Amino acid sequence: MAEKTKLTAAIAIASIAVSFRRCGLVFTREPQHFAADYFNDDELLTLKAEPNLKVAEVEVDPEEVAVLPRPEGKPKSKKADDDKPADQGTAKK
Repeated sequence: MAEKTKLTAAIAIASIAVSFRRCGLVFTREPQHFAADYFNDDELLTLKAEPNLKVAEVEVDPEEVAVLPRPEGKPKSKKADDDKPADQGTAKK
């Protein structure tokens, strides 16, 4: 009996046009799969609202997920920033 492949949550994105740029990436008609936590909340809302893109939450073989580095200075989600302590240096003495 063949072993079942464990699927992973992903975001599938494809362009309606031959190619289309959004959020610093180029999308084509061929769907690209990104890890479910690759985009921060604002980026995901932007991508889902873009009429030139088809965006879907899917489950795929982990080998199909694009492994791309995050652009420098872009957090994965706002929640990661919310966990940081507030700047203590602004209080007056």
